[in-house]
Amino acid sequence: MARRFAAVAILTLLARGALADPIYVASTAPFSHPETMSPNVVGKCGMPKRQIDALVAAARGAGIELVVSDEAAAAGKGAVLVIQIANAVEEADGYGGRQVALLGKLVRDGAVVGTFYARRTTQKGFWSGYRTACSGLNHCQDVLGTDIVPWLRNPTSNARLGER
Repeated sequence: MARRFAAVAILTLLARGALADPIYVASTAPFSHPETMSPNVVGKCGMPKRQIDALVAAARGAGIELVVSDEAAAAGKGAVLVIQIANAVEEADGYGGRQVALLGKLVRDGAVVGTFYARRTTQKGFWSGYRTACSGLNHCQDVLGTDIVPWLRNPTSNARLGER
C-alpha cells in the first residue's frame, strides 16, 4: 500500500513538472531587428527584461521551473529557452493597437527540441487603462508569457502561439 502511494505521488509530481529538470533562459529577450522598430519602443519600454520577467512569473504559476541564468543559457547544457522579440508595434496616436511578436526555441543539450512564433495584439488605448504605449505592450507581454507556458510542457516545431 505504501509503495502504491509513493508511486502515485511521484507520478503526480512528474505530471506537474516538479521533478523535471529546470529550463534555463537568459535574463533578457533581445530585439531581433531593433533597427526596424520605433526608437521609443526599443529605448523606453524595457521590453527585453520585462518579457523574461513575465514569462518566469507565468511559468512559476504553472509549476514549471524556469531559471534565469545568462551563464547557463550561454553554456547550452540542459534545456535552454531562447527568446527574441521579433516585432513590437505601437500606434503613435495612443488610441491604436499595440502588438508584440516573439520567436523562440527550446534547445536541449545543443539539439533544437521545438520552435515557436507567438503574437499578441491589444486595441485598448488611453480610455481603457493603457495610458502609454509601454503599458499596452506590457499587457501583450504578460499574455504572451501565459501563451508560452503550455508549449514548454509539450514543445513542437513551428508552433503558432497566441493569435494565430
